[in-house]
Amino acid sequence: MLKNLFLEYKFVLLSAILSALACTEMNILLIFIAWTPLIYSLIKIDNFKKALLSGFVFGFFNGLLLFNWIYTSLSDYSTNAFLGFFVIIGLSIINSLLFLVFTSLVLIYKKYFNSKLQILNLIALASVLTLFEELVSYIFIGIPFLNVRTGFTLGKSLYLTQFSVFGGVATLSYIVFFVNICFAEYFFSKSKIYLKFLIFTLPTIFYIGYLLHSKNPVGNSNEIKVSVVTANINPKISWNSSNGNQLAQNFFELCSKATKNNPDFIVWPESTIPWVLEENDDFLKELKKINAEKSIQVIGINKPYNKDKVLNAALFFVPKNMSQYYSKNILLEGFEKPLLKSIQIPFYINLQYKYATENKIQPVKTKHGKAGVLICNESIEDVLVRNQVNNGANFFFIMSNDGWFKDSYISLYHFYIARIMAVAYKKDFAISSNCGYSGFINSNGDILKVSQSNSVFESTHKIFSNDTKTFYSNYPYAFLMLLVIILLTNLFTLKFFKP
Repeated sequence: MLKNLFLEYKFVLLSAILSALACTEMNILLIFIAWTPLIYSLIKIDNFKKALLSGFVFGFFNGLLLFNWIYTSLSDYSTNAFLGFFVIIGLSIINSLLFLVFTSLVLIYKKYFNSKLQILNLIALASVLTLFEELVSYIFIGIPFLNVRTGFTLGKSLYLTQFSVFGGVATLSYIVFFVNICFAEYFFSKSKIYLKFLIFTLPTIFYIGYLLHSKNPVGNSNEIKVSVVTANINPKISWNSSNGNQLAQNFFELCSKATKNNPDFIVWPESTIPWVLEENDDFLKELKKINAEKSIQVIGINKPYNKDKVLNAALFFVPKNMSQYYSKNILLEGFEKPLLKSIQIPFYINLQYKYATENKIQPVKTKHGKAGVLICNESIEDVLVRNQVNNGANFFFIMSNDGWFKDSYISLYHFYIARIMAVAYKKDFAISSNCGYSGFINSNGDILKVSQSNSVFESTHKIFSNDTKTFYSNYPYAFLMLLVIILLTNLFTLKFFKP
């Protein structure tokens, strides 16, 4: 049975493996051919049953490869050894259901909406797939495991990332789908016109990206000096009487080291202070004393909300002034809040305090400008970045605790998705991640500094505050509207150019 499955769906399985590898390794060249075997198979299929089975097979095996890191993570932090296995299978089944729809859309388009205008066919089919991915991304806000967008991989390329200024991640996903569809059509029809088109198109895309980068200067005024610090503590380590003093000393030494650079901000990771913060906290007092109130310290805390709930927050510890804070708006489904109001990872269920949200999407006003803040999974949520930019954010801080998945591709994704957001909204980013990738990205997508370490880490760099609004900031749905217009145009031409 397995042999027959392999033979009948060999191209689908190949595509599932290649697309997962392209994603987990962030391989630019591979992502441009990874979807080709799947689309090639769908072009050859002429019935819905095979299309649906192809989608299920692709989605399930693709999911097994994308989600396998969960087993190790949950095994480390849960007493239930089988929990990770069931989570991976469950997510893979959901992924397979999504690709049932994906493959159905390809077949429906091929059967009912193909026209003799081949270039329009290519453009329109890529539009269908991109719009579907955007819908899935909207549905799975707060569930980053199922919100792995195709365009994220292009964040590894400085020049391809530049296209996000026109339509965010959707623009990058469109490029990937379009190129793969061209390859699939070439292998199916053997027509050299597709190959010639690809030979012309691919270098042109990279060259346009180069021009967009070179003609888009970064800011050189409103300079801000930021120190990113992280103790890189394994989440399995709990603060207690035997290790508390040593752990605290690591933080104090980091604060002292950063203070010597005279930064305007010292940015710590998410949940730097793992306990529920109380007024007159001794730990905060010591950080304040070490820094001598020279810098604004941005510290990840658990802020009391009511008698049994806390906020996952970033405290702006302001010298000689009232402290401000940003609280997380998009909680991690299944972890910080129950998925479907009932499913939650056990070691979060047993916490004394539950997480809450205030739904205040506002940057924090400081004397250096308005600081946008993104905590953990919020960094991949386009709508949250856009809302903060529209509310005046001049630069961004990302604070995360990647220790839960430090040995997986997720941590790398966190960093490079920040590059996409930096370019799309032309804002500088400073990133502080516990056990993940920390560093600085300017508004042009240049990585100024990046490091991943398992020991204490401090780095200081200059970033710039700006009021710039990009095309995407002002017209966030323009690219999606263009894709809809393309589909309507294709429908119109069917009347005159029937296949």
